[in-house]
Amino acid sequence: MKRYRKLKWILGFCCILVIYVGTEISLASHNKVGLYANTKRIMAHAPQVKAYGGYQLSYMGTVDYGPNYMEKFVYGDGVYKDQLMKARKTPDRPPYIFLKKQGTEYYKYKFPELYFLL
Repeated sequence: MKRYRKLKWILGFCCILVIYVGTEISLASHNKVGLYANTKRIMAHAPQVKAYGGYQLSYMGTVDYGPNYMEKFVYGDGVYKDQLMKARKTPDRPPYIFLKKQGTEYYKYKFPELYFLL
C-alpha cells in the first residue's frame, strides 16, 4: 500500500511537469511569453512591455549600466514606447531591450523566441 502511494505521487509530479513543459514550449513556439517569465515579472513588480507591433516582451531581470551604455529604441509599442532603450551599436532588433527602473538600473526584456527548436 505504501509503495502504491509513493508511485502515485511520482506519477502525479511527472504529469504536472510534462504539462508545464508542454505549455512553455507551446507558448514559446507562438512567440508568447511563458508562465515562468510572467511570474518572474509580476514578482519583480516590472511592467508589461510591448514592441514590434504589439508583441509582449519577456522579462529577464534587472541590470545596472552606466548612462552612456543606452540609446533610444524606436520599435516600442504601448504605454512605455517612449521610455524603451537598447544598447549602443546593436542592430534594430537588439537581443535585449531595457526600461529604466531608477538611477542606472534597468528592467531587461527580450523578444520571446524558441531557440532550441529552430
